Amino acid sequence: MRQFSTAAHRGKAAVPNAVDIQFQWDDEVLTAHAPASGQLALLLSSMVDGRVQLSSLAALFDFLAAVMDEEDFAVIRADLQDGVDVEIVVDLIQGLMEEWSARPTTPAPASSPSRTPTGKRSTARPVTTG
Repeated sequence: MRQFSTAAHRGKAAVPNAVDIQFQWDDEVLTAHAPASGQLALLLSSMVDGRVQLSSLAALFDFLAAVMDEEDFAVIRADLQDGVDVEIVVDLIQGLMEEWSARPTTPAPASSPSRTPTGKRSTARPVTTG
């Protein structure tokens, strides 16, 4: 029988910017830890066309519970039970994913500067018809 050992592969970061991210949630400072590849795969498998569907809400909460300390996630869970809009959680996860994917926070300029030419300038003159 073939055996698989998971211990050596546990906790391998799935994102390029694998850092803990602290964020402000009302008066609390909470921390999200970079997701492992399995955690990210479970979240992404529940999404259709990269968007959150009603059926994937459980996956969102499972994901947050997996990347946050229990006490920090309890703060968010309590707010949801008190009636906080789930859209805030969706925005939170989107913001975390942008941070972890190291996407730029400011858009790039519309056009990049041209390179300085290194060759000789052309001496050709336009042909004119008379």
